Amino acid sequence: MVRVKACPPRRTARTKRSQSTLTIDHVAACGAVDQLAAMCRLEVESTRSAGGRVDGRVIHFPGCRAALSMLSCSASETAASLCHSFGRKDGTISTRLLLERYAQQDGKVWYILERNATDGTAAVARRSERSDAVLQPSTGGPLVRATLSIMDIPGLGSSCPVVLRWSPVARHGRPAGSTSNDVAGRVSLVFPVCVVEDAGTDLQALL
Repeated sequence: MVRVKACPPRRTARTKRSQSTLTIDHVAACGAVDQLAAMCRLEVESTRSAGGRVDGRVIHFPGCRAALSMLSCSASETAASLCHSFGRKDGTISTRLLLERYAQQDGKVWYILERNATDGTAAVARRSERSDAVLQPSTGGPLVRATLSIMDIPGLGSSCPVVLRWSPVARHGRPAGSTSNDVAGRVSLVFPVCVVEDAGTDLQALL
């Protein structure tokens, strides 16, 4: 919540934003991650080191709400995390949303709401060509929702960027008598971020 409430830097015509994700790091034992996944009935992918031994954990989510649900966020915490607006002294507003914004090479902009790994589709929204402005991407014509095959959106990855990764911390050795569940590591929870230079009212409606 602290990271989400931090005001993003101002974007200008000369300065582009490089931040497209928000990463929240935490230290946890491997067993705690496995227990959390079991409690939430999440599918866990085990990653392997160069030597072939299991070395990490990866949990993929279909969208941001699923990850916030795993964290047992209340309705108010979920709303505050998904969208937060920041008023500036000059009267302008910046809004950060936990929302994936994908731009094709031809300039078409899509907002990816959720992916369905089972049938290879994605719930998306996009607006008219003229409203994909550089400084005010959330103004203009209304957003239209649709469910499309991921293959119909050139270059869009099949995996949602909302992901939890656990990896062991190299400097922490395993105490005598401990198990793999006790291995300390770093948990990184990654969310996609979209920042607009207005209230982003219609984008908020997508969340």
